Amino acid sequence: MLHLDCPTRWNSTYDMLDTAEKLQEAFNLYENKDCSYVHELSREIPSPTDWYCIKKLTQFLGIFKLKTEIVSSTSYVVANSFFNEVVDLHYQLDKVKTDRDMEFRVMVNAMKDKFDKYWGSIKKLNMLMYFAIVLDPRMKMPIVRYGFKRICDMKMYTRLEEESIEEFQIRVDHLKRKDVEDHVSFVDDAMKILYEEYRIMYEEGSSNMNSEKQGYAENMIDQENEFVEAFLKESDNSNVDSATELEKYKSEPREKMVKVFDILTWWKDHSPRFPILSKMAKDILAIPVSSVASESAFSTSGRVLDAFRSSLSPRKVEALICAQDWLRISRTAIDIDEYLDDVDTLTKGILESVKDNNCGTMED
Repeated sequence: MLHLDCPTRWNSTYDMLDTAEKLQEAFNLYENKDCSYVHELSREIPSPTDWYCIKKLTQFLGIFKLKTEIVSSTSYVVANSFFNEVVDLHYQLDKVKTDRDMEFRVMVNAMKDKFDKYWGSIKKLNMLMYFAIVLDPRMKMPIVRYGFKRICDMKMYTRLEEESIEEFQIRVDHLKRKDVEDHVSFVDDAMKILYEEYRIMYEEGSSNMNSEKQGYAENMIDQENEFVEAFLKESDNSNVDSATELEKYKSEPREKMVKVFDILTWWKDHSPRFPILSKMAKDILAIPVSSVASESAFSTSGRVLDAFRSSLSPRKVEALICAQDWLRISRTAIDIDEYLDDVDTLTKGILESVKDNNCGTMED
C-alpha cells in the first residue's frame, strides 16, 4: 500500500517515496496493461526522470529518518548521541551545495534554512547536549572540539580585495582555529560552573552526615606531634592531588569505541571514583532530546479515554497507558506466572481503596 504524504511531517514524504520506489515495477505494468490507468493519469504517469528523482530523494531523506529514529528512541540513552547527529546532518546538508541538480539543491537549501533556524549556530544548541557528549567516556572533550572544527570548516568567509589567495587562506585558518578554541572554552567553562553547583550541593549533604564522626577525630588531629610538624614544613606540597573529579575524568584515556555500550552502567560502576560527577551525569543523560515520546503518550491517552470509555478513573487510565508502553518496549517474552503475586497485591489494594471510598460515601 502507498503512504500518503503529509505536509507537516517530512518523514511521511520519505515513507511515500520509499514505498513508491519499491512498487516501480507495478507502476510500469499498470502503464502497459491498464488503459484506464493511462487515461486517468495522462501526464502524471511517473517518467524515468521521475523515478530517478524519487530514488535520489529517498536516499537523502533516509539519512534524516534514521537519525530521527535514533534521537527519538525511548529504550536507551540518546542525550549523548544528539551532538553527533546534529553535526553529521549539518555536514550532509552542506555537502549537497555542489550537486548538479538545481531543483534538488533548491529543496535542500529550504531544508538547510529550517535546520539553521534551530541548530545552525553552535550557541543555539542546548548547552546540556554538549555536556552529555563530554560525559560519554568514549568521546569526552575531543569529540566536541572535532565537531566544532567540522562546523567551522563549513563556514563561508569573504576574501578582501587587497588580499592575495595565500593571505586569505592564512587569515581564514586563523579565524577557524580561534572560533574552535573559543567555543571549546565556552563549553568547558560552563561545564565547570555546573559541576561546582553539584559539588556544593552534595558536599554540604555529606558534611552534615559526617559531623557526628568529626568530634572523635578532632582529638587525634589536634594532638601536637613534632615529627609530623617537621615533615609538613620540609615537604613539598605541590604534589598534593587537588584536581576536581571533572578534571580527573577529562584527563583519563577514553574508553574503547564499541557498538554496544551501556553508559549508565559505566557511570554506576565508576561512581565510587566520581561520586559527584556521576550524579551530574545521570541527571544530564536522563534528559530526552525529542518530544516524540511525550506526544505519543498524549495521543495514546486519547485512544484509551474516548467518548465510549469516559468513566475510567485516572488511576486505571494511567495503568493502561503504562502497561501498553512497557509491553511495547519489552524485548523478552513476559511470563505471567512470575507476576501473579504482584497482581494479587495490586488487586487487593484497589479493592480496599474502593471499599474505603464506599464507606466514606455511606457515612456522608
